[in-house]
Amino acid sequence: MGFEKKWLDFECESVEKETEKALLCKIQGQDVWIPKSQLSKDSIVGSEGQSGVITISEWIADQKGLEVVEITEQPKEEAKPKAEPVAIDDIPF
Repeated sequence: MGFEKKWLDFECESVEKETEKALLCKIQGQDVWIPKSQLSKDSIVGSEGQSGVITISEWIADQKGLEVVEITEQPKEEAKPKAEPVAIDDIPF
């Protein structure tokens, strides 16, 4: 029976630096080094210059003193209905 990590999402303002083994992220107004080994493979943020939701292990969040807050998703724009195709014969010239 293996150990299963629990994952938490945080808003990453930006990834300031990246090394072979870690990311320096601005989370909750502070610079935090996140080991890549504690980064979920499903994380949206994963390299220098990115921003958005970063998914990290509960353990590293606790170790770094990050406060768990609920992230609300930005409302998605509703898809606009596509215009009906117009036959060339129906176009007035």
